Amino acid sequence: MEDINFSWSTICFAGIEPDEYGWNSMKISTLSVVCGTAACNANCPYCVSKMTGMDGIAPDPNWWNLEKACRFADKCGVSTALITGKGEPTLSKHVEEYIVKLRPYFPFIELQTNGIGLSNKEDQLSGWQYSGLSLVCLSITHYDNEVNREIMKHSTPFDIWKTVDVLHEAGLSVRLNCTLVKGGIDSVESVIALKNKCAESGVEQLTLRDVAMPDASENEKTAEWVQEHKLDFVNQLFSFLFKPRHNFLEKGSRITEILRLEHGAIVYDWDGQNICLSNCLTETTNSEQIRQLIYFPDGHIRYSWKYKGAVILWPCSSIGGAAIL
Repeated sequence: MEDINFSWSTICFAGIEPDEYGWNSMKISTLSVVCGTAACNANCPYCVSKMTGMDGIAPDPNWWNLEKACRFADKCGVSTALITGKGEPTLSKHVEEYIVKLRPYFPFIELQTNGIGLSNKEDQLSGWQYSGLSLVCLSITHYDNEVNREIMKHSTPFDIWKTVDVLHEAGLSVRLNCTLVKGGIDSVESVIALKNKCAESGVEQLTLRDVAMPDASENEKTAEWVQEHKLDFVNQLFSFLFKPRHNFLEKGSRITEILRLEHGAIVYDWDGQNICLSNCLTETTNSEQIRQLIYFPDGHIRYSWKYKGAVILWPCSSIGGAAIL
């Protein structure tokens, strides 16, 4: 097999079909697009961005390399693009522009956000939906608005369930990404309560993930908070909640595994509610499958959040905006 970095870069830069280089078996799950700067309207004590650093952000996106990332992801069978951020992406003026540029390549475009302020942006949300946005991922830590605010450290009032209603009214599907920490969703009973609340509000997808940190953190205070509040709760849920021999569920309740993803996440149908158990830093061990291709506004294209050396392309104005590894 040829050097992986050279092959990927050559494909992206020269427009070569992956099959010409023997990459017909390469699969990528998602294209993650980092939008905006480090600006954020919350101050989550477990913020992954603080621990992995703010490299790659820029006020003006490198559209040249975004197109390369889109073309390569499309050739590798990616159907979903996720707009995310090192800060809060909805604070960027470029959100709709990203959606429009992604639309020709991906049938599913998602936006990950803390949701703060979205309930007052009905017209903007409808515009994003019309431009191609299909789903909004709301990051939370608890179904109770006040508990969620206390953990995520934001001063702006934020009603999770009103925001879900507004998103639905705009024609958008909703996924709740709930980070599990001590003091938040930290018991089987609280998981059941969250699941029931999602079912009542028509939330299409619910993801539960343990708070996580990279091997080496760039922010000692954040890493210490994670160490003190991590639960390893997803593994407990696998063992206790989803085994028939344990009677945590109401009589007649049924949980069925419906999908097992390459990077380790498992999706269940729980009485009609979609629920996924995952980890925000999980990476696949399959050499022909990478979890995500990551585009940064400065033009860097990577395949890992944790390792700075995991670069496919980087910006270089002397050859039209990209350098080949």
